[in-house]
Amino acid sequence: PAVNAYIRTYIDEIENGVCQVGMEVDEHGYPTIGARNITACIGNHHCICGNINTFELARKIEPLIFPSHYHIKINIAGCPNDCNKAHLCDFGIIGTAKIDYHPERCIGCGACVRACEHGATRVLELNADGRVEKDPCCCVGCAECVKACPAGAWTRRPEPFYRVILGGRTGRQTPRTGKVFLNWASEEVVLAVIGNWHKFSAWVMDYKPEYLHGGHLIDRAGYKKFKELILDGVELNPECLVAEDIYWHETEYRSNFNVKPMRMHHHAGPSNG
Repeated sequence: PAVNAYIRTYIDEIENGVCQVGMEVDEHGYPTIGARNITACIGNHHCICGNINTFELARKIEPLIFPSHYHIKINIAGCPNDCNKAHLCDFGIIGTAKIDYHPERCIGCGACVRACEHGATRVLELNADGRVEKDPCCCVGCAECVKACPAGAWTRRPEPFYRVILGGRTGRQTPRTGKVFLNWASEEVVLAVIGNWHKFSAWVMDYKPEYLHGGHLIDRAGYKKFKELILDGVELNPECLVAEDIYWHETEYRSNFNVKPMRMHHHAGPSNG
C-alpha cells in the first residue's frame, strides 16, 4: 500500500498527462490487472529509417487498451528493421511506406537496386532499357530505394501504412515469432482492430478476466474465430491484405507440451453452465 500511494503522482503524470487515458488515480495504484504500456522505437522523429511517428501512434492506441483487465502487449517499430521487436509480442505494428516510381527521373544508375539487394528483399532490377522493374509481391515497404536514389525517382506516398504482426511471445514454455496478420493497413484500420481487442478477450475468457497474454487467447479461440471478432465492423482500406490462415511455429522446451490430460485443456468462449 505504501508503494502504491508513493507512485500515485507518477501514475497520474504518465497515464493521464502523457497517455491521456482518462484514468481515475488514487492511493491504491493501478486499477486493473491488464494491458501494459505500449513500447515504441524513436520512429521518424529521430531515425532516418523511420516511416512513421511512433510516439503519436502509441498515444492514439493507449486509450483503446488501458485501463483494462484484459492483457495485451503492443510493440511499435517505425520501419521493417523492427528494432523494437514487433515480432515478439501479441500485436506488433511496423511502419511501412508505399513507394511510387517516376521513370522520367530515373538515370539508370542502379543505386536503388543495390540498396534493395543489400538491405531488403531484392525486388528491384534494371531492365535492358536502363529502367527499374519491381516485383511488388515481396516489397517490405522499407523505403531504402528512396534514400538511395540520387535523382528522386522513388518517392514515398504521404499516407503511412502498417504491417501488423500477430501472436509472437517470449516465455518459459512455448516462445514463438509472430506472423503477418495485416499488410498495408491504414492507421484507421489498425486503430479499429485494436479497438476490438477487449471484445475478443472477453469472449474467449467468458467475461472472467485473468492475466494471460493475447497470443494464448488467440490459441484458445483459434485464428479463424479471432479474425471474425477482431475484424468485426472494421472497414479495410483498399490496399490492405489479411492473412487467410496463420501457422505459428513454437519452440517447445518440453516435447509435446500441448499433449496433456483433458482436465488441463482450456476452454474458449461462453460456458454452457
